[in-house]
Amino acid sequence: MDIRNKRIFTLRALKKVLPGSTVFTELIHRYAYARDAGFYRLLPQIVIKATSVDQITHIFREARSRNRRVVFRAGGTSLSGQSISDDILVEVKQGWRDLEILDGGKQIKLQPGVIAAKANQQLEPMGYRIGPDPGSIKAALIGGVVANNASGIGSGILLNSYNTLAAMELVLPSGIKLNTAQPLDDENLQKNAPQIYDGLIAIRDRIRGSQLLKQKIQNKYKLKNTTGYSLNSFLDYERPLDILAHLMVGSEGTLGFISSVTLNTVPILPHAA
Repeated sequence: MDIRNKRIFTLRALKKVLPGSTVFTELIHRYAYARDAGFYRLLPQIVIKATSVDQITHIFREARSRNRRVVFRAGGTSLSGQSISDDILVEVKQGWRDLEILDGGKQIKLQPGVIAAKANQQLEPMGYRIGPDPGSIKAALIGGVVANNASGIGSGILLNSYNTLAAMELVLPSGIKLNTAQPLDDENLQKNAPQIYDGLIAIRDRIRGSQLLKQKIQNKYKLKNTTGYSLNSFLDYERPLDILAHLMVGSEGTLGFISSVTLNTVPILPHAA
């Protein structure tokens, strides 16, 4: 099947479950989303503006059944091409802006469409801020901040997205929805995705059983390191679901979709220099 016919069949399937006004194939829309803040260009075949978790699961289902690739785009502030695609590009910007301050500002729950600076504006009166502090904080959205394990020049290795993550709600490409804050969801992962569950345990035990691998990973993450998957999660966490959630941080959307995160915040110091 050629690309045009492949796109038509996928488009028909998507429009059965998604509002027509959220699915775009016109060239003007495709070219508008062919670039992010970087200098790379990929022309997507389909652009979707998803607004709910149910829509994400439908997109995953149709993409899997037709062997299509899905890339998520939040603020599009990436400099390295993480938010462009030559297949299905899904924007998660509109309708993903819920924000909830918890425990007097010590934690904050955020959807991926919240501007990172907006989170800080809400926390500032309580004397807190989020740990990640990327240079694009006034435009970057939380989805991209977490998916790229953003930190910023002043956040070092301790206050990045990985180390301030308290909980995550996520959707796997199979459509399974998981929440690390729910005690039973580790069992749900084992029941509904046994290959992933068992695979995570096997990798965890292999790493922990090798002094060479352990030492190599520990040395890597003594320095600022946001390249590739967060392999330190296999040393830092026991539960496969916790390992998976921390692998999602920095995965650039390749393992699934992050629908919500709860971050531990950082006190704003009274003096700075």
